[in-house]
Amino acid sequence: MAVHPGWFSIVGGIATSVVSVLCTPIWPICLSGALIAIGWWLRRRNIRVATHIIFGVLWSLPSLVVTPDIPPVPNRRWTQKPVQLCGKAASVPRKTETGGVVLLNHVRVNMQPIVGRVRVTSGAVEALPVPGQIMCDAVVLRPIWPHFNPGVPDAARVWLRRGIRFRAHSNKPRLTPHPTGPVDNIRSGYRERIRSAPSIARAHLLGLILGDAGAIPRTIKNTYQRTGTSHLLAISGLHIGLLAWSAYAVSWRLIAFFCPFWTRRFAAIQPAAVIAMGVAWSYVFIAGSPPSGERAAWMVTALAIGRIVLRAPDRVGALAFAFACLLGGNPRGLVDPSIQLSFGAVTALIIGLDTGRKWLRNYCQPWPFRTIAKAVQLVGESLWVSTLCTLGTLPFVLYYFDTFAPLGLLTNLVAIPIAAYGLVVPGMLLLVLDICHLPVTIADTGLTLWAETACDLLSWVIEQSQGPIWDSRTTITIASVLAISIVCGRTTRAWRKRVWPKAKRFGLILILAATVHKTSEAPNPELHITFLDVGHGDCIVLQRTDGHAILIDAGGDPHGVRDPGGRVVVPALRALGVKQIDLAIISHAHPDHYGGLYRVFQSFRPQVIWFNGHQTRDTKWKDLRRRIASADIDFIDMSTAESDRIEWQGVTLRPFLAERIAPETSHWSANDASLVLEVRYRSFSALFTGDIESRAERALLPHLSSVDVLKVPHHGSKTSSGHGLIGITRPSFAVVQAEDGGHFGLPHTHVEERYRNANIPFWVTGRCGAVQVQTNGHGFQVVPYASNAHLRRFCSAFKTHTEN
Repeated sequence: MAVHPGWFSIVGGIATSVVSVLCTPIWPICLSGALIAIGWWLRRRNIRVATHIIFGVLWSLPSLVVTPDIPPVPNRRWTQKPVQLCGKAASVPRKTETGGVVLLNHVRVNMQPIVGRVRVTSGAVEALPVPGQIMCDAVVLRPIWPHFNPGVPDAARVWLRRGIRFRAHSNKPRLTPHPTGPVDNIRSGYRERIRSAPSIARAHLLGLILGDAGAIPRTIKNTYQRTGTSHLLAISGLHIGLLAWSAYAVSWRLIAFFCPFWTRRFAAIQPAAVIAMGVAWSYVFIAGSPPSGERAAWMVTALAIGRIVLRAPDRVGALAFAFACLLGGNPRGLVDPSIQLSFGAVTALIIGLDTGRKWLRNYCQPWPFRTIAKAVQLVGESLWVSTLCTLGTLPFVLYYFDTFAPLGLLTNLVAIPIAAYGLVVPGMLLLVLDICHLPVTIADTGLTLWAETACDLLSWVIEQSQGPIWDSRTTITIASVLAISIVCGRTTRAWRKRVWPKAKRFGLILILAATVHKTSEAPNPELHITFLDVGHGDCIVLQRTDGHAILIDAGGDPHGVRDPGGRVVVPALRALGVKQIDLAIISHAHPDHYGGLYRVFQSFRPQVIWFNGHQTRDTKWKDLRRRIASADIDFIDMSTAESDRIEWQGVTLRPFLAERIAPETSHWSANDASLVLEVRYRSFSALFTGDIESRAERALLPHLSSVDVLKVPHHGSKTSSGHGLIGITRPSFAVVQAEDGGHFGLPHTHVEERYRNANIPFWVTGRCGAVQVQTNGHGFQVVPYASNAHLRRFCSAFKTHTEN
């Protein structure tokens, strides 16, 4: 007898009501009332089909009702000097590429409590606290701001939805005495046990078993993300379910073996279910209690409870139980994107899994060769499961990441079994050996070799699965065409034989037309200028809609830690539809301007590269020069170039160098020697100033005129943007590419006041996100990538521009 899901809904609603009354928010009370009412109605009516439909909508209500907390306005004093930070560790320290990371709750800054959690990183995992330990240190507190770029997922938005409002780096924290727990000993022992594994396999095992996703190099993460298989690098229901099922099967057989024959069934089921539930939760604690693991553990708990009471709970009931437990324990946690993705995948599986299995069974049943029929049915079920999970998570993937890899459906068909049985299984066996304190033997070598082989095979599959990346517009268009075709074909059963073939052909024609329209659009006279948000650095894309573009600088990290070229620039270029970079311009040889070119070379090969002629002793710059020479790309020194005006598809490019305009002046700084570019398209004009300062501005003033768009010099530094430059150019729109505070405290408040006093909209990419200027040669319009709610709250330039 199955436990009706209505009971789980009723119990979850009552539990949520109690928690809601204690927490006093309004929306959980309303939602818990709805849970009770729906559960009671389903129990009285005994309707199971309605459960699938209603619950599929119910789980997404919190994301519609709850508005996440808006990030706090940065306190500039915190970004300039250290403050005294104290907080309580809320999570197990996780290993990253540069050390470790931990989350702090109940945070105090200079003895004053602040709202939100703090993400603290350190150069060593040993310098971070364990859960429950108090940590204090003098740190520079950085507020977390979301970044908005075309086609680029942003972890900051996920952090904000999880309540993380600030980040900091701690070198030598002061920790309160706290005994080392068994979980910490197990994690340390596991790291020591897999120390002999190759670096890539060791990183995958640490990420899949201990949840140290930061141990996996960012290049590998980006590759998985482009192929739609990034979920393989996170602890999910696959791990928990596989472990719980294995524990249940083994314990049931062992207990049944020692029990009398007539009591085996009843004596083995209940303790086996308890053991499986305990193993699942133990693994979740060892892995650092990731949200995905907790969700899977709650579902295992629901299934185990059904076994304990000798009933078979419905899958919808298990999902409803997990939903109610998560809602009651952490109501605001349901706005976490990872929770929405997980529930979306599971809900899609519950709704469509039985239908697909039934269809495949009926399709393969008449086949004469049973072995082939079973193999086809197994492959079809795997592909159907992958398709359902993709469809269930697709709305949230498009909303948060604006990307979709269509080949991920086929890639997951091969990658999921390899990850499950090639990495998760040997990784968990190694964990069991460590928990049992067994000495290192030949079994460890065999399991390590097993994981290494699977890791190599998985990497090869992912590398061979590189394909096109669709943005939200293309994906929604193709999905709409498919949906319309299916609806038209299934509308009338009597006309099915005549309507369905025509609808399929019509849908295929529309899909091909949409694909051709996306991939080979006809050139038109419009010009798009996109200012990307790469933190502290410049990156501007001048683009025609035929796929040709000019790249002005490529971003980069002045500290050499991050890689905005591969993380932001390359995905953004793909999302913008860039096929060929005709010209790449390096304004000057500083890392925050040329650093991203390393990754751009791997995906796009510029035809020509301009630079200002100044050299530097930086080893990365010399390495870049060698790569350019080996790639046989024209590297033009603009300080000796003869032409001062170049035409590019109807656009006039006019480069300026202050040292050429005023050759009598010596000792130009690297910033003042920046290559300045004026762009004119019909009556529209824009000026890109690099990092010039007041000295170069004065030299260029006689050669400048009014422009429509101005790239603010030197990231808004106080040594630039003099009154003369603002008065001569009189821009209608000014963009500064800076981190909004950050390590350098840019843009400077005095510079911002100058533009504000001149009534010029002042757009900061680190504050407002990336922005695109579209022009037909006469007027122009500003198209931001951030949401309107974010812009109205934090971006004064958005309000000023809309009013103008």
